[in-house]
Amino acid sequence: MSNDELVETIRKKFERVSTVLDERGRRVWALAEAEALGYGGQSIVAK
Repeated sequence: MSNDELVETIRKKFERVSTVLDERGRRVWALAEAEALGYGGQSIVAK
């Protein structure tokens, strides 16, 4: 899966959960996604 595809997948997941999360929840979610992706995950989630 290319980086662009990963970014789009993460964007769709975020759109689904963001309405029920506060700021702290969004940060925890982003951390979990970045850790699941491994090396380079922070950059991908930040996009």
